[in-house]
Parts: sequence; C-alpha cells; structure tokens
Amino acid sequence: MDASFGTVFEGVAARLPHAVAISEPGREYTFAEFDDRASRLAAALEAAGVGPGSTVACYLYNGAPYLETAFAAFKIGAIPVNANYRYTADELSSLLDDADSTALVFSGELAGNVAHAATNVPTLKLLVRVGDAPDDEPGPAAPDYEQLLATTGPRPNTPRPGSDQLFMYTGGTTGRPKGVIWQHADLLHSLAVPIFRPLGLAGLPRSLDEAIEVAVAAHDDDAAPAIMPVVPLMHGTGFFNTLGSEGQPVPTA
Repeated sequence: MDASFGTVFEGVAARLPHAVAISEPGREYTFAEFDDRASRLAAALEAAGVGPGSTVACYLYNGAPYLETAFAAFKIGAIPVNANYRYTADELSSLLDDADSTALVFSGELAGNVAHAATNVPTLKLLVRVGDAPDDEPGPAAPDYEQLLATTGPRPNTPRPGSDQLFMYTGGTTGRPKGVIWQHADLLHSLAVPIFRPLGLAGLPRSLDEAIEVAVAAHDDDAAPAIMPVVPLMHGTGFFNTLGSEGQPVPTA
C-alpha cells in the first residue's frame, strides 16, 4: 500500500466525519474537526516555506496539538520530529540543529527554552506557541496556535506516498539522541499483525481504499479500540500506538 499516514487519515476522516477522533479533558474533536485543524496548520507551515522533506519539531506536552502538528506535517510531506519536553535550552537547540528543523511548534510553558533555539538554529523559519507563556519567560515572538488556525484557511488534501518519512529521536538517556528514520510504508507494514489481523485481514491492506474500508467497518462494528497514551507522545511508544489506532486517540498528560 503506497500511502502516507496522512493520506490514510484523510480518507478515514472523509468517511467518518462525525466520529470522535481525539478526546482530551474538556474537549472532543471529530475526525472532520481534526482534519480541518491539521489542514489549517499545514497551510501555515507551507506558507512559511515548509515543504516535502522539511522537518517540523514537536516540543509539546500531550494534547491534540501534538497530533495535529504531526498530521499537518504528513499532509505536506514534511517530517515530524519529536523533541523531549524535558530538554534544556541547549539540548533543544542541539536536537533542532541536528534535524535541520524548519518549524517548531511548542507548548507555551516551554517558551523560555525556545528563546535559545530561536537565535541559534539558523534553519528555523516558523515558531508557533501553544498556550500562554509564563510572564517571567515569555520566549521569542511567535504566533499563537489557535489564532493561527483561526486566521489560516485549510490546505486542500493531496495524496502523499508511503515513501514519506518520520524521524524519531531516541537514546537520549544513554547519550546524545540519535534520529531514527522510517518511511511511512515500513511503519504501516508493522501494523499488519497487531492492528489488521484482529480485524480479519491476513496482512496489510492491498490498497488505500481497502485500508479505509477496514477502518470504517471497524468503527461501525464497534471494533476500533480507543487508545490512551499515558506515556508522552514524544516517546515512540505513545506516538506509534496512537498512529496504529482507527479508534479514538486520547492524549493525556
């Protein structure tokens, strides 16, 4: 199946627009809402010069914006990059520089650390702040996430191939983080046994249309599991388990 995660998601969202895609404390997002918000962020990224092969760093606590940022990157062939929210200013700048990050979406509480990256990572073209920054550490000038979505029109969905990439930095507890690179097609193959076999398939769906039909049928039969990533989405366990769900990812702190 030659399709990116973003393209698979767009197909599911078109068929299940009113189903819940994300639930978090105080708010639920339908597939249509999630797709629209990710499309608006994708348009803002593209307008700033982010394109296929560019890297978009997620320096975020768990929540809908983390997944929206990742899928916004998927929509334009950009590469989402996990940035550990425990990193210091120097550690964050080092990772962003290593990844040649073009954009950074960050939680407002972490704005103080972002200030260092804003002046030391020359590849950065766009910073976006999610939530308010502390009064004593306002960080660099950056558009507010919700305001940016409200003032940017959604980018039309366009299919992306399975050769698009995802970076996952790992190993930071035992040395400098190392960026591991996957193609979407390879990650989709890893879902054959844990996701698609329980839904009645012997292997990976043969086409995008079949993958969408399987997801829709699983939802209609109440066989699509809800995923609660109690670990951080910036860790592979939380993020990859959420990507493998046709159900309702539930970001938690």
